[in-house]
Amino acid sequence: NNSVHLEEFAENLLLEKNLTNIDAATLRQMREDLVDRLEKVTDKVVVDNIPEDKLGEFEKMVDDGAKPEDVQAFISSNVPDLGPKLTEAYFDFRKLYLGL
Repeated sequence: NNSVHLEEFAENLLLEKNLTNIDAATLRQMREDLVDRLEKVTDKVVVDNIPEDKLGEFEKMVDDGAKPEDVQAFISSNVPDLGPKLTEAYFDFRKLYLGL
């Protein structure tokens, strides 16, 4: 499940940020905001890497409320090397977020 991985990644980013004197509610909100931002990064990488001739089909699937597993199967079969591309995007996000 990708959202579980994004939550773990967000949690690790917050730990790396070494935030102190922040209450639990604020920390929880920061984590949720990070997960939202990471989901947008994921969506952008996917859309940017779907072949142009398949983009219309993908948009129709999403607009028609296709099942998540069907969307995932479509992405898997039409976006080559998605894993490394996502890893690179998350690494870039981490650098930016941590100011590295």
